[in-house]
Amino acid sequence: DFVIITEVDYRDEDPENIARDIGVGLKELEFTEVSPDDFGRKRRTYTVINDRQQAIDKAISLKNKSSYQLCKAQLLHAANYNDLAIEIVQSFPNGDKNYQVLVEWGTLLNELNKPKEALIKLNKAIQLDKFSPAAYLQKADILLNKFNKQNEAMAALDTVEMIDSTLADPKLIRASFFESRNDFDNAISEYDEAIQTDYSLHQVYIFRGSSLKEIKE
Repeated sequence: DFVIITEVDYRDEDPENIARDIGVGLKELEFTEVSPDDFGRKRRTYTVINDRQQAIDKAISLKNKSSYQLCKAQLLHAANYNDLAIEIVQSFPNGDKNYQVLVEWGTLLNELNKPKEALIKLNKAIQLDKFSPAAYLQKADILLNKFNKQNEAMAALDTVEMIDSTLADPKLIRASFFESRNDFDNAISEYDEAIQTDYSLHQVYIFRGSSLKEIKE
């Protein structure tokens, strides 16, 4: 999510031209160019520092920043080292005022079987940013699967769809819930809507087929 462009071997080419060409490719990948001073504050950004040593020093300085630490926690989480991940998240200064930290924190707490504490973190995240879907999705999942609060969960998923109608996640969460209740007709309906939202979700076809098989049997 962070790229520093610096010189490696000039040869006969102008390093500024090389950096500009690399920047064009990064912009096609939805990266944004920022100044060296602003680099590291926002994800999916790149900067150009032609002096190699200055570039190295800048990269090292980022290792202690919250963006690096959050990325490290997320990688540990993805590898199922949840205890190590939550240690990092809990050590964040002002973590209770950082949306991304709170969502990661809440997700980890839920996976560590602390759903009540998880909801507290996710609700704080929603208070900070009512227009980002991640906290609502995690909250809905907990309400459905840990507390069986269907109405509240569905309201959270409806909110996500109002925020971003291109996301298939709300439909997949609903479908999974309906399957767990042996309500395969509604599950298939949600899978169909998810496929209409994102045709690339190949695994959904398998899930849908499983529900259809249950109906036929």
